[in-house]
Amino acid sequence: AGEAPLGNLIADAVLDAVKAEGAQVAFMNGGGMRKDLDVADNLTATFGQAQVILPFSNTIVLMDMTGAQLRQALEQQWIRKHADSQAEMLHPSHGLTYTWDASKPKGQRVVPGSVKLDGVAIDDAKTYRVAANNFLAEGGDGFTAFGEAANKRNTQILDLDAFLRYLVKRDKEGKPAGNAMPAGRAARVN
Repeated sequence: AGEAPLGNLIADAVLDAVKAEGAQVAFMNGGGMRKDLDVADNLTATFGQAQVILPFSNTIVLMDMTGAQLRQALEQQWIRKHADSQAEMLHPSHGLTYTWDASKPKGQRVVPGSVKLDGVAIDDAKTYRVAANNFLAEGGDGFTAFGEAANKRNTQILDLDAFLRYLVKRDKEGKPAGNAMPAGRAARVN
């Protein structure tokens, strides 16, 4: 369905870093990850590996988005600047799920009513506190819905630092980096 366990892991790390500040969901853009996490047999990641994955020194931005804007951001995964470009899939943090239909035209692929946060369908009129890196928050990669979000606040927390802290936390919980979360946040039909 376009998901990558590493993208999900980074989105979870971003959410974990700012959840105490009210964040409900976080997103990671696929273009922000420059390499896969190679943890070999020991399942443990190093600082160098993490830095190669997230080399841009992006900071985490908190923002308010309506449910309609969240759906719009998800729809923008298939609307690219160049006709020959592949989809630029977003990686949501745990708790956000949705279904998309590949047979529908671009801009109408997210199945109505399928976008859920913690099992509850999002309300188009309700405001949600969202976290993403500053590039995505500015509308980067064509995700203009994030650029239109309200009440933006740059936390000055580097995504790399959030990722490293989260890897350490998971390791202490017996969930090393090599055991990344399986896909299942996005489901594809057709």
